[in-house]
Amino acid sequence: MTYRWLLLLFAALFLAACGGGGAPTISTIEVTPATATKQVGQTQQFTAVAKDAGGNTISGVTFTWTTSNPGVATVNSSSGLATAVAAGTATITASAGGKSGSATLTVQNPPPPAIETIEVTPATATKQVGQTQQFTAVAKDAGGNTISGVTFTWASSDESVATVDSNGLATAVAVGTANITASAGGKSGTATFTVNPVPTYTVGGTVRYLNGSGLVLAIGSQTKTISAAGSFTFDTPLPDGTYTVSVQTQPSSPDQTCVVTNPNVTVAGAAVSNIVVECSPYTKWLASTGTDKGTAITTDASGNVIVAGLSRELLGELGQLNSRFPDVVVAKYDPNGVRLWVKQFTVGDPNTLPNVESSAKGVATDSSGNIYVVGNAFVSASNVFKGFVLKLGPNGNRINSIKLDESTPNVENGLNAVAVSGTTLYLGGYTNGTVPGGTNAGGSDAALYKYDTDLAFGWAVQFGSTANDKITAMGVDANGDVYVAGFAAGALPGKTHLGDTDAFAAKYSASGTQQWLEQFGTLFGDSANALAVVGSDVYVAGYVTGAYATGFSYNGGTDLFVTKFSATGIETWKRQYSPTDPAQINPYGMAADASGVYIVGDVNTSIDGTQTPQGQKDIFVLQYLPDGSEGWKRQVGSPQDEIALAVTLLGSDLYVTGHSSGDFDGYTNQGGPEDIFVLKYDTAGNKK
Repeated sequence: MTYRWLLLLFAALFLAACGGGGAPTISTIEVTPATATKQVGQTQQFTAVAKDAGGNTISGVTFTWTTSNPGVATVNSSSGLATAVAAGTATITASAGGKSGSATLTVQNPPPPAIETIEVTPATATKQVGQTQQFTAVAKDAGGNTISGVTFTWASSDESVATVDSNGLATAVAVGTANITASAGGKSGTATFTVNPVPTYTVGGTVRYLNGSGLVLAIGSQTKTISAAGSFTFDTPLPDGTYTVSVQTQPSSPDQTCVVTNPNVTVAGAAVSNIVVECSPYTKWLASTGTDKGTAITTDASGNVIVAGLSRELLGELGQLNSRFPDVVVAKYDPNGVRLWVKQFTVGDPNTLPNVESSAKGVATDSSGNIYVVGNAFVSASNVFKGFVLKLGPNGNRINSIKLDESTPNVENGLNAVAVSGTTLYLGGYTNGTVPGGTNAGGSDAALYKYDTDLAFGWAVQFGSTANDKITAMGVDANGDVYVAGFAAGALPGKTHLGDTDAFAAKYSASGTQQWLEQFGTLFGDSANALAVVGSDVYVAGYVTGAYATGFSYNGGTDLFVTKFSATGIETWKRQYSPTDPAQINPYGMAADASGVYIVGDVNTSIDGTQTPQGQKDIFVLQYLPDGSEGWKRQVGSPQDEIALAVTLLGSDLYVTGHSSGDFDGYTNQGGPEDIFVLKYDTAGNKK
């Protein structure tokens, strides 16, 4: 029994060892290594062992291999050889008999090669304060190959000059030089960053017509005190940008209002010099404690204004004058109203007769800026007045002068007008005697002279009645023909005397041949005092003391007239004007352009019924349009007397001169009977 039991036990054990007759059952699978780390591109061999429940290894098992993340690592499904693809972690799994085991594979990027050099681009850079510069860095190995994926640390050698952020963006802080450095792997590269100042540009312009003091201009946070008309520049240059120029303080003594005509200024890489500050009123004064009168005015090719007249006292740059014997005064102003010079000239001899004045009557300029002044000067050797021509250089220095028929005693002549045409000088006036080759008709004859600009005589003509006749005004057209106007106290050749004094107008060729002559007016005292030529039109203005214009009712006083003639002497239209009757309106000067004529003089009432008269005589300026229609009218004055004697036109600006006995436009009379003024209007009637 015992023996049989033992045989049964051994048989059972044998059968158990042989699997009971079947394959062992897999309980676990172990993957080796359990964890592994590889670099991208490397491989890792994993192995798997299957074990039964007793922990016994089961041989002959075939495993299936998988990866949880093929993007990180792949694995051969039958061999367990894993390949590192990209940085990351993947689970490598071996499966068999419904069981599995896993290992973890960590994939790393391969370490970069050793950095040998770092290059920073650009190697040099220059920026202005406030600007930025992007720097970039490249790391290279010993072979000069670029190493990718390097993170750099950026630094500036002087952060007061330039700063740099973690991405290599440098900011210019202040003028100077800083080194911008990129570092990595114990190596560094450097670039030079130069910071320049922001470029700045001067800003300025012109102040026009400043008479007072204390004008302060502002731009941004800076100011500029202006002491005189002319060019100015703000003290501190400005960078590019848009700015506003303003008047911070208006001038005083006299009070003026200054306006910046173009206040918005853009600085864009260049200096600005076109700011214009215009102050009003423009009015200029020449005054002494004696009598001072502005009698003539003109401009030159440079836009300067020249005024001529007389003064009984010291006005200019010469010595003290004898107060009893007035002399010629000439002043020149630049286009901004700055007086360039004022000078007085002795042109006559002392005269003991009261109220007899040597004076300028007309002024003109040539293309070189030379100035020609004409008038009447007392010559003691002849005991009468003689016409004179005074030639001045642009600087006011006396070049030459002549007197007409100076040596003939007791025979008076005079000059009232001058015109320049190229190198020709035309002079208009009168003579009680004869001009070269002429015959006196009686009394004083109208006299017309031609000289060159060196004051060499050309020709002369005279015409007149048996009474007194004078040329008072003249002009020249583009062909060199000369037009004259004045008054006649008798019948001119081939004409009819209307009464008392008549107005006349005449045209002469450049050779001195009369083209036409017209005598006109009323039955009473009339005179043409002004003439202007525009293209083929000739305007004549003056005063009448009777009914002149058709349909105009004359009711006393003196009235203004203006007549338009064609170049052939045909009357185009005529106008008569009086603001009210019996008023005294006396025109003395006229200028003209394509927009009409501008007449100046004095008036003893409101010029148009709306403006308030200031004194017994006020200055007036009025316009007639080319078709004879009335334009604008202006009036200015003081409680004393003011008279405008002459006007000139430059572009759209009118300059008026005369004399004043009172105070206006912020000015105080200097204690003399009359002071010289220069007013400015534009052709639209706006007072400057």
